[in-house]
Amino acid sequence: MSELADREPRVRAAEALLQEAVFASRAAQAATSSLGAAAPAPGTRQCGLGHGPVPLAELELSARARELALELWPTTAAEPRSDEVRALLDAWIREQDALDRARNHFLRDFRARHGRGRSEYEPEIAAAFDGGLEQINAKARERLAACAERIAALAPRG
Repeated sequence: MSELADREPRVRAAEALLQEAVFASRAAQAATSSLGAAAPAPGTRQCGLGHGPVPLAELELSARARELALELWPTTAAEPRSDEVRALLDAWIREQDALDRARNHFLRDFRARHGRGRSEYEPEIAAAFDGGLEQINAKARERLAACAERIAALAPRG
């Protein structure tokens, strides 16, 4: 089996683990926002994501995240130093938050200039809309893959 084929399942599991960490952070953000703790100052606008990402230390990861960790590190002897994994997960939570904010700000600004109804855009405006979103989404996919590779590198080879 080639190294690429061997790494593929680990990278997919690492990507899913990163996404689970972001889901947990988003849920904590939503809970905080719903309690009014993240209300914007008068006269300020918000993109809907609250003040910022919730750090990993404050999160309880899902059962799915624990399953993915077990998939990556099936035995205690195979576990990497937990501070390395936590640092990568926490960095990803912050980075994903920034990418989501960039996407939200792009949407807000584009719609402020061209209107909310994409179906009403002229073809060149629709192409600019699609191109802008794809650029942000491509960066997010690239960054997710890079972080997943780093986490997968900490997992033992099958």
